[in-house]
Amino acid sequence: MTEPRLDMSTDRDFQSGRRDESAAIDSRAPGPSVLAERTLLGVFAHVIAFVANLVPFLFVVPILIYRFSDHEFTRTNTRNAINWYAFLFATVVTFVAVFFPVAWLTDAVALPGVIELLLVLPVFLFAFFVTLLLPLTILFCLVATAKAIFGTAWTYPIAPDVVGYVASVRSQ
Repeated sequence: MTEPRLDMSTDRDFQSGRRDESAAIDSRAPGPSVLAERTLLGVFAHVIAFVANLVPFLFVVPILIYRFSDHEFTRTNTRNAINWYAFLFATVVTFVAVFFPVAWLTDAVALPGVIELLLVLPVFLFAFFVTLLLPLTILFCLVATAKAIFGTAWTYPIAPDVVGYVASVRSQ
């Protein structure tokens, strides 16, 4: 059985180093045209945002990418990632702002059991919600990156359009 081989032109041309450039380029190869439609920065915007939010003070990196990018695919993906992480940040800050006063109040003041339960139960449910957001963040990052690889800008569920809101306020 013979092995298939690439026929660049002729064996003599191939051995001498000469080849027909038009034969070597496959017009069906999606490489350069794919990168014209979507950039690597747009594909990895979600991973960059994920890592940037793990390291203090790197959260500005996705904001800078969004601000200075001129490619619509990159801007859309970065905008979606910023919206999610702004929602996540606001949720965690709100949880901390509610948790510590309620914890202090239940320790400092002797409240009847029913009132204490009415104070602690919503905080517990909110803590459960915040705890669910952490694995969802990893999952959403992977899904959004995979969608971006295939050319779709995926909007994170339950994340409000913070960037759109800020842009509309600034334009007024």
